[in-house]
Amino acid sequence: MTATTTAVLGLNCAHDAAACLVLDGTPVVAVAEERLSRVKHHEGFPQMALKYCLEAAGRTLEEIDCIVVNEYEQTDHALRLHRELADATLIVRNPSHHHLHATYAAAASGFTDAAVLIVDGSGYSYGEYLRNGSELLGPEPADWRMEEAESQFALIDGRLELVAKRWGLWEASDPYYRFPSLGHMFSVASQYIFGHMSHAGKTMGLAPYGDPDALGLEIVGYDGDTLTIDTEWILGLPPRSDRDAIDDQVSKDLAATVQRELERGMLFLADRIGSTTGSRQLCVAGGVALNSVANGMIARSGRFDDVFVTPAAGDSGVAVGAALLGHERVGGLPRRWAGFTDFLGRDHGSSSARAALSAAARSVTWSDLGAAAPHAAAEELAVGGVVAWFEGRSELGPRALGHRSILADPRGADLREQINRLVKFREPFRPYAAAILWPEAIGSFEPVTEDPFMLTVATLSASARDTVPAVCHVDGTCRIQSVDRSQSDGFAGVLRHFAERTGVPMILNTSFNVRGEPIVETPADAIRCFLASNIETLFLNGIRVSKHRILDSEDPAALIPTTALLETWRTIRRRGLAGWSESVAAVQTRTGHWVELHDLESATVTLIDGERTVLQIADQLGRPLSDVVAGFDRLQRGGLVVFEIAPEVAYPDVSERG
Repeated sequence: MTATTTAVLGLNCAHDAAACLVLDGTPVVAVAEERLSRVKHHEGFPQMALKYCLEAAGRTLEEIDCIVVNEYEQTDHALRLHRELADATLIVRNPSHHHLHATYAAAASGFTDAAVLIVDGSGYSYGEYLRNGSELLGPEPADWRMEEAESQFALIDGRLELVAKRWGLWEASDPYYRFPSLGHMFSVASQYIFGHMSHAGKTMGLAPYGDPDALGLEIVGYDGDTLTIDTEWILGLPPRSDRDAIDDQVSKDLAATVQRELERGMLFLADRIGSTTGSRQLCVAGGVALNSVANGMIARSGRFDDVFVTPAAGDSGVAVGAALLGHERVGGLPRRWAGFTDFLGRDHGSSSARAALSAAARSVTWSDLGAAAPHAAAEELAVGGVVAWFEGRSELGPRALGHRSILADPRGADLREQINRLVKFREPFRPYAAAILWPEAIGSFEPVTEDPFMLTVATLSASARDTVPAVCHVDGTCRIQSVDRSQSDGFAGVLRHFAERTGVPMILNTSFNVRGEPIVETPADAIRCFLASNIETLFLNGIRVSKHRILDSEDPAALIPTTALLETWRTIRRRGLAGWSESVAAVQTRTGHWVELHDLESATVTLIDGERTVLQIADQLGRPLSDVVAGFDRLQRGGLVVFEIAPEVAYPDVSERG
């Protein structure tokens, strides 16, 4: 440990677990545990993320001056760290959860003076904070069990001051968690519609399909300067039908209702904090700040000149706030984050990419294009290709900003449906965002606010809706990511080349993952995801990667199929339109979605062992090779099989592949 360097770790040990390392007041590396464990919304101690951050900075745990831990009240991760480090490191447990969100937002925004609004599901209890010596709690609430519902801060000369805080009590946990906050209102609706509270993004996407007045619900009210939120509305809904959300009218109307109520609540809170502080600059953080529709409304309301939303607005960002607050606790001043970025992951570099390619040498072919990769990717996009783009450091937040992205031509009328069904394997109603070249794309929106973090929704102009249907939602809107023309990374190069090639200054940009999986982190993750989806080409740190597709192969009979994401194979009952049911074979992938199999495909899957060729499987089935190849094509398009070439054909070393 050098005398001039202060090292602080921030750990979020709840849902969306994450770690962040701050050196001398500046975050240098941060990652969500899910990116490493491959478990969506990973919950608990971020062991892998902690190791990742330390290794990236060349530190050991004993060289850390302070660790700030955010954890559930019933866990003891901070205590275990304290015992392990034997007082050598200051351990701070559970400062105010909303204070952590606000610390991240204030530092990242670059503002010296601003209003800071924190809205999420809930923080922790007043009693827990009091026990841990937390600051900025405000007046004692009526009950020490009360938890944070939303908080308002003022950033004054770089320091946070509390303006107002609303506390609430939990009312139930079964069958629905009920808490009087905007975040929990939305989460409970998501649980009703999709079966789990984590699907808020799906609920936001479903909302334009429903009628917000159909259910007659008014959930959010106002008492002077304070929100009031009813929690009993969920108990009056009919039992959830077994229809898909897009086919269930109650689900669509509920999504529309809670989206409208959340928008009203957020606009109310933004107006109140603006009036109270007099500030023309606003920071927004907390899980509700991921609602890009509401963010767009605030940005266009005229109440503020500048609105900054933290890209890691959910609880993974709490780790950043924790590390920044820890820096203050060990004597550092609050810092404005010079050169703020969401690219806080490690750069895995060309050697890691080549090692991953060598490990997959029987399944892929590749060529190193170097600086020509952006132009090549743009050319493929312009003719309708779907490509994955991987470069540099990964994003901390949940929006892929071009370093871990799947890209497509926004002009393709059927591309949204194709990507939902064959690439991401997700619900057909879900929309896609657009990366837009700034400022060229301004005229495509009515109006548009610059947003490099893909956290606001704008309305497409009438002409643009016809031009870029793949990124136009059913209500004529589009979530945007502004990309400055002068930006130097390869992703911006793809966008520039695409605009020059097509005259359209935007591309469809979605996260590099499939349904149920976190965004890829490493080159090996990228190759696995690429192989098990219908992404056509992978650009991996400037290397163009292709896979063996059975219909494109010169010798499909010699290919060796292996299973990709298969987790479970069983017979399921499917109900027909008249109420009758039939048994069908189906496989479930490890990402959670079911794929029905035809009889031939079902028999084919049972013979895949990683050694038999397509021809050998056809012979064993006693079926024509053409039928088996067609069946394998359907399995590959479903993301269920990967094809390898025979071992004697594979190249043993990456150097032989160019």
